[in-house]
Amino acid sequence: MAETIHPSPTATTPTAKRVPQYRSRNPLSATLAFQKQPLQFLGSLAKEYGDIVQFPLLNMQIVMLNHPDYIKRVLIDNISNYDKDVFIYKMLHTVMGEGLITSSGEKWRKRRRLMQPAFHRQRIEKLVDLINDITRGTIETWEEKTVRNETIYVKEEMLKITLKMVSMALMNIDASDAAQDFGRAFQTSNEVLAAFARMPFPPLSFPTPSHRRLRQAIQQMDVISYTVMRERRERQEDTGDLLSMMLASVDEETGEGLSDQELRDEIQTIFIAGHETSANALSWVWYLLSQHPDVEAKLHEEVDRVLGGRVPTMEDLSKLVYTRMVIDETMRLYPTVWQLMRRTINDDVIDGYYIPAGSIVFWSNYELHRHPAIWEDAERFDPERFAPEQVAKRPRHYFMPFSGGQRICIGNNFALMEMQVMLSLVAQNYRLVSLSDQPVEPKTALALVPSTDLPMKLVKR
Repeated sequence: MAETIHPSPTATTPTAKRVPQYRSRNPLSATLAFQKQPLQFLGSLAKEYGDIVQFPLLNMQIVMLNHPDYIKRVLIDNISNYDKDVFIYKMLHTVMGEGLITSSGEKWRKRRRLMQPAFHRQRIEKLVDLINDITRGTIETWEEKTVRNETIYVKEEMLKITLKMVSMALMNIDASDAAQDFGRAFQTSNEVLAAFARMPFPPLSFPTPSHRRLRQAIQQMDVISYTVMRERRERQEDTGDLLSMMLASVDEETGEGLSDQELRDEIQTIFIAGHETSANALSWVWYLLSQHPDVEAKLHEEVDRVLGGRVPTMEDLSKLVYTRMVIDETMRLYPTVWQLMRRTINDDVIDGYYIPAGSIVFWSNYELHRHPAIWEDAERFDPERFAPEQVAKRPRHYFMPFSGGQRICIGNNFALMEMQVMLSLVAQNYRLVSLSDQPVEPKTALALVPSTDLPMKLVKR
């Protein structure tokens, strides 16, 4: 039976239960398990302890939340009591600076006010043609590969195409040396930070070989970002990209725009958040479609009926209902952002459990999206879960792949548009057939990535 304790007077109820503790004779067992197989470890915690448990990670005590109602308490109902003063965001700060993902308080509110116009629907609509053009360019290169019966590696292909998309949409730089250099530097920083996230020791300030590679990669990205933004300031030209919009933004409350440092932080943030995340989500989509021909056939029927052989427009997206259902179900099973954290500022009580000030609360969308009380037969890929009538029956916070509340990802609508346009356009022309019978497992980096490069054969429709 849970022990009843008496929290400090700042707690919201006079008495509360103590959070169940992970039990092991080996004080390092949780840390080692999290480092080696985090998804399996978190799954075992949820199975044994239920919706809340505390476990040690190095010298930190982590409170794992595993019910969407608990996450709603953190992200929406009591958001002012939770900040991002935790190691994972301090780690990302190394690359992103004080961008939208890592900043808090008034700094975040100012950035959000300045950045929001760049992601308004009218601005995103103008990027549909760009996404179509880039996707059609990829399809043209695939025509040659189809003739030669070449194997494509889907994960690599998706990274290439989303690199082009984010480079053009953000800074209007195409697959030039600058974009390629930025992409390679980002990949280096991503690999180093992913390893650090699994084992946050020694500190990033310690000059290990990998940490030195991280610093060099950041410097390379900085040079490209500052060069592009300073050239754009001098030209004072609206090229239709997000950077032009950010350069023109002025805070209504202060009358100030973004400084070079603030622009740099947001460029890094958008590039990192918008490149690999979309690539991985699309990679999982193609993998799941290759394993479920019935879903693929239904997708093809919708795409053919709605588009009739033409490229998709913004108006078409609301009609491509099943296409969006496939994307949502993919993000349920394989959420790109698989782990999130916050720190309590003052004592809190979640569902009767006492969470003292300074606690690190943690949740994994991978586990939340498999909660047996919410998702029946949760391991099964079934886009019908996201049919409009099914979505209407569920509380909105039961599915938050882009986080929720005030801190919902500012680029979520762009990401969904990008994936929906690309998926429908490619599916109109090709089937991607897996060349391996082996199941593909999720691998935890900063994002949740497929464990293989996904070799596939292109079949012309």
